[in-house]
Amino acid sequence: MTLDPRLVAALAVVNAEPPLLGTAAERRAEMLRRREERGPLVAPGSAPSLLSVTDHHVGEVLVRVYRPAEGPLPGLIHIHGGGWWLGSVDEDDVGCRRRASYANVVVLSVEYRLAPRTLIPQALTTAGRRRSGPSTIAAPSG
Repeated sequence: MTLDPRLVAALAVVNAEPPLLGTAAERRAEMLRRREERGPLVAPGSAPSLLSVTDHHVGEVLVRVYRPAEGPLPGLIHIHGGGWWLGSVDEDDVGCRRRASYANVVVLSVEYRLAPRTLIPQALTTAGRRRSGPSTIAAPSG
């Protein structure tokens, strides 16, 4: 099987970089600095337009809601990747817009506190505690 040339190029860039060392906070800062310096490994492409993208706070937790259309729709709770110590709602914005548009679902992208300040698996605990919030947040307006 042949790899997508964009993936081959991205892997070459990552493999040429020195390993990340230090604490989780130091590695996170270094990874973000590298990303800022070189730009994205793969161009994110354009994000589809949606009916609405809104930020809400459920307690202290940011939940970004992507709504492709009016009316009742199925929902998808998205918890960003990053190995529990890296990543954010903002970094997954284009992917969440695509999921909402292509699958015609309301996407709830949940931010969570990252390690090492918070014990793993905070993402699942945070999303699980907020089960009562998303249905209110994602309810159609009007």
